[in-house]
Amino acid sequence: MHKNKYTALVQDKPVTVIRDFNRDNKLDFDSGREQTGFFGINIHRASASGESTLVDKWSAGCQVFASIREYHEFMELCKQASTEWNDKFTYALISRKGLV
Repeated sequence: MHKNKYTALVQDKPVTVIRDFNRDNKLDFDSGREQTGFFGINIHRASASGESTLVDKWSAGCQVFASIREYHEFMELCKQASTEWNDKFTYALISRKGLV
């Protein structure tokens, strides 16, 4: 459950992150350091209906579906997969450019 409100994918083991301590909104690995722990990095929806264009800081670190329809499709795939492989998932975010 995401914030005890609705079904989502929630962090269940420690992960290693690199924090951007200069907070300049640019991805650079030199300004931060690795930290490992529980950070509440989840995969959840932006809103309960429709589509949201605002994520804001309340979802820092999370992967957020702007479209409720796409979120439900994703969660249905997760439910189908869990019946075959259990309810634990490894997740990797890959840029579309990385698939070319």
